[in-house]
Amino acid sequence: MPGRAAPIHCRCIWRSYQDTQTKKYKSLPQDIAWTKIVLRGELLNPEAFAERIIKIRHDELVATKRLYETVMTFAAHGLFYRAGRLIGERIAKTIGTELEDLKAYLIEEGWVLDIDFEGDTVIVKGSIEIDESDMPTCHILRGLLSKFFEEKIGRDVYSHERNCQSKKDEYCVFSLDSGVIE
Repeated sequence: MPGRAAPIHCRCIWRSYQDTQTKKYKSLPQDIAWTKIVLRGELLNPEAFAERIIKIRHDELVATKRLYETVMTFAAHGLFYRAGRLIGERIAKTIGTELEDLKAYLIEEGWVLDIDFEGDTVIVKGSIEIDESDMPTCHILRGLLSKFFEEKIGRDVYSHERNCQSKKDEYCVFSLDSGVIE
C-alpha cells in the first residue's frame, strides 16, 4: 500500500526483542540506546513515551477492577492502592503539593467531580472508581491521596475510606492517618 511504513522483523520488548521470523527473543546489545530502535519504520524516541497519556472510560476501569477482583479477591484492593500511590507520587512531583493544585488537577483529569480537604479528612464527590457495591471501592484514589500527603508532610500517611458513594453514601470520605494535615 502506498504511504505505509515497511514492516520490520522484530518487536521491541523492554531491553530485548523478538525476531518475528524465528520467534526467538534476543537481548539488545548494551551499546544500543532506545533512540536507535526502529518500530514500523520509525525511529523510537524514549522521551515521547514518558509523557504519553491514555484515557480510560469509567466502565472500562470498573470492568478491569472487577476482573482483578475475580482473580485476586481482596488482594486486588491492595494492588489498586499501590497503583494509586505510584500515581500520587507522580502527581506531587509534577504539580507540587498545594491542595488547590491537587483539587484542580483531579477534577481536570477526571478522577473526581469535586474534592474538598478538611484537616485530615478528604471529601470526594463523583470518584471515577464508583461502582455499585456494599464496600468502599475507591482504592486507587485512596492510595493516590495517601502518597500525595506523604510527599506534602514528609511522614507516612495511611488513607482509609470511611464512606463511599459505591455504598450509596452521599460522598466518599477519606481519613488520613498521620496526625492533622496542614
